[in-house]
Amino acid sequence: FVKESVFKSLRDGNSIVYLATEESPSMVIDSMRKFGWDISEYMRTDKLRIVDAFSYRSNKPSESKYYIDNPENLSDVSITVEEAKKGFSNLRFVMDSITSLTLNVGPGLGQKFMQTVTGRLKAAKALGICVLDVGILDETFLNFLRFIFDGVIEMAITEDEGRLKRRIRVYSLKLGRHDTSWHEFQITNAGVSIS
Repeated sequence: FVKESVFKSLRDGNSIVYLATEESPSMVIDSMRKFGWDISEYMRTDKLRIVDAFSYRSNKPSESKYYIDNPENLSDVSITVEEAKKGFSNLRFVMDSITSLTLNVGPGLGQKFMQTVTGRLKAAKALGICVLDVGILDETFLNFLRFIFDGVIEMAITEDEGRLKRRIRVYSLKLGRHDTSWHEFQITNAGVSIS
């Protein structure tokens, strides 16, 4: 869902800063390519900048110009993200994921960092997409994120008669009315298809 949104935003003329904490830049690119979303042109023209906060785990050098060797140092994370944003208009910011970053620093520092991120995005009139794995961090942190974000989209997987069902809904949207009911979706070779 997030990577499909990234591809569509790039195609629509937006610039993306993608903070990757769960995958290396090459893994992000490869996973998008598997769905047929060729982002090589956007990488070549510098419309997509991947901030690598993953490769430090493997002790391998990063293939990204924007590299964080210690994600526990949130000042370095913030400085690197700000450096990656330079010169961009029509900015979209993706953090995949908040979970990893917060597990590294704890919920208190995670909250302060997310307040800074959302404040800077609002000041830049930019759109942000942040991924969170529910059930790993406590409910207080989840409620905090629901409070500071302008919108929250939830996804869930349930089992029904031996079959996994994926569902999606808009939990909250501060800017207007919205449907809050769950909708089934499938992941196809072309991306997400909502029923």
